[in-house]
Amino acid sequence: LFLFFYAGKQFWLWWQAGRDSEARRAFFRVALIASVVPVLFVMLQFPYLKKSYDLFGDPFYSAYTKYYMWLDNREQTIRFGELGAAKGPIDLPAEETPGPLKYWREHSLGEIVSRPFEGLKFQLRFAEVYYPGYRFFFLLYGTIALVASLLRFSRARALLREYFFETAFVASFVGIYLLLYGWYAFIGFGPRFIISISLVPLFYLILWTHRITEGWAVPVAGNRIAVRKAVNLGAAVFLAYFGWGVLAGNVFRTYAGG
Repeated sequence: LFLFFYAGKQFWLWWQAGRDSEARRAFFRVALIASVVPVLFVMLQFPYLKKSYDLFGDPFYSAYTKYYMWLDNREQTIRFGELGAAKGPIDLPAEETPGPLKYWREHSLGEIVSRPFEGLKFQLRFAEVYYPGYRFFFLLYGTIALVASLLRFSRARALLREYFFETAFVASFVGIYLLLYGWYAFIGFGPRFIISISLVPLFYLILWTHRITEGWAVPVAGNRIAVRKAVNLGAAVFLAYFGWGVLAGNVFRTYAGG
């Protein structure tokens, strides 16, 4: 996905360069470097792929993508685990083997479309219990980013034009993973799913807030306060407060037996 958007950006820059030979040479240099990424990935993954092929007859075998993701609940997942799905393909009649075609036949279009969204809502509620601090940071930077973008619309438009491909990559990456996490919520869930993906949009919101508020100050009691510094100060205070609560709780449980 990254290579797709990266190649798109480089191609756009190359197209804009027109007949500029130096820009075109730079494009081909970047394209050559980018082509090394999938090669290195395969090289690094080769021992794992070969081991999977030797054990399962399929270098990309995974019980989760082959069986579990096409099940409806945790009980079915446990059943297929007991049948040995984690150890390799299960010898079942075709009509009983989970898969996209079987899932399509047994579920309506509405059920298929609603599953990832219902699962995602459940995961978000679950994550709030374990990681309440995340909501504050998303609300803080999300609200500031939105308000600042509306009030400084011309700058927001310029930034979006400058970082269009990066923004499209983040939105696509996060969107795809959120849908997958929501889909998997019915067969196995945990707040770790939210943690692993939330850092990406949170980092983007922080970066966007940093850039959109650059040079922006508001008058307060006769003084001009930099919005960027005020936001960062509020985040730092909350992080210290929330971090102290987590740290103190862990220390108490570890050393006091609480």
